[in-house]
Amino acid sequence: SSNDAAQLLADSFGGQEEFLIKMNQKATAIGMQQSKFFNAHGLDQNPMSNESTAQDIMTLMIYAYKNYPDIMDMLRIQAYTIQSEQGMSITIKNTNELLGTQAEMLGGKTGLTIQAGETLSSLVSIQDRVVGIVVLQSDIGGYRFQDTQNLIKWIQDNYSI
Repeated sequence: SSNDAAQLLADSFGGQEEFLIKMNQKATAIGMQQSKFFNAHGLDQNPMSNESTAQDIMTLMIYAYKNYPDIMDMLRIQAYTIQSEQGMSITIKNTNELLGTQAEMLGGKTGLTIQAGETLSSLVSIQDRVVGIVVLQSDIGGYRFQDTQNLIKWIQDNYSI
């Protein structure tokens, strides 16, 4: 997730205002009733920052899972090397530490802002069912991953789906 790339995308879409109008319309159309976007990059910004809820974030994850499987495939990639036409290469790494260590992980999206703290929205496979987990305002220091692992274990120990 590149905040500067999101900003460039919005600029190339016809400008920030047009992009945000479409972004908010799409959020409402897919059922994100409590979300409001004020910028494309997702970072805290005065006087208003983007707003959402755990339920709306999961609504977006489920929408992507059902309608854009390629996005979910990308969310499972641990690292990827990009090569320019000039032959320069750079490896980008997924910040989701659960990839490759948590077998149940189908994909997820990390986040970090001052207001939201560390966040992680995940889709996991438990007993052959897709289960969504959203962790918000986790303490800085990787606790979002431990929180998610704890929730996966709790679901496995307490539910028979």
